[in-house]
Amino acid sequence: MKNRPKFVAACALACVGLCFCACASAVSAQEALRAKVAGIAAEAKGEVYVACALPGSKLNCDLNPTGRPPMQSVFKLPVVVTALHQIESGQMALDQKVRFLASDRILPSTHSELQKKYPQGGVDVTVEELMKGAITDSDNVAVDILLRAVGGPKVVTEYITSLGVEGFHLENGEDGLASGVQVQFNNWFEPAGAVALAALQSRAFVPPEDARVGVVLCGANVELANAEIVS
Repeated sequence: MKNRPKFVAACALACVGLCFCACASAVSAQEALRAKVAGIAAEAKGEVYVACALPGSKLNCDLNPTGRPPMQSVFKLPVVVTALHQIESGQMALDQKVRFLASDRILPSTHSELQKKYPQGGVDVTVEELMKGAITDSDNVAVDILLRAVGGPKVVTEYITSLGVEGFHLENGEDGLASGVQVQFNNWFEPAGAVALAALQSRAFVPPEDARVGVVLCGANVELANAEIVS
């Protein structure tokens, strides 16, 4: 029994040593990952913005995480998320029809199965079809119609901000983006904010009773996962 205090002390020191080694190893791994990301970014010969997260860990491989790269088509996800919120709150319905106006067309051409199917516009399209088109096919015309239906860029920006997501700003839809190269810089999403939105979706996801909403949500998660927030 006389040796027990020495034994306990030895065990404590051993645990501290193991903890220190584990922490040092984790820090070393983080630094190696960040160096790898920085190396890849250097090859791009341009500005690269990265933010990353791994649930349950303190993963950090960030590179300019609060920079403001243009969103380009990534803005489609927040538009759909806003539409889903309005559906949940009763402001909108999946079966609700929205008019595809002739003025909604993006001419002379754009990536849009909807416009390809109805080249003159002038038809009613359900909110469900617009959301699916925007997410699963990155349909430029469908997302612009949906953006109009939810209330416009300001409404989307305010809703995403209300979720506690920082660094999101939307001014233009696809029609505006098609008007000139520099216009894309009016829309930005800080990588740290994009990761926060993805984490929020992951934590808050509950399989919906309506399977149609589930399909859109799954597509939205894939859209964000594949987003290239790089310029």
